[in-house]
Amino acid sequence: GYRLESSEDWILGKIVVTNDNETEYAVECQIPPLPSETAMRSLEYYFEYSAWERPPERKTGKLSIK
Repeated sequence: GYRLESSEDWILGKIVVTNDNETEYAVECQIPPLPSETAMRSLEYYFEYSAWERPPERKTGKLSIK
């Protein structure tokens, strides 16, 4: 999911696993164009993934928008 810095609501996005081996995994998510009138400076995101039969992990992050 992702949300703009000024929003309380999360938007769900489709995640594609691009690498999944015994030592690492990578995911990719495409976010649609953001409204040009929005004066935001960052986008928060999270994803949950269960790798190699382990309990699900939640990863979070923040991206700066210019």
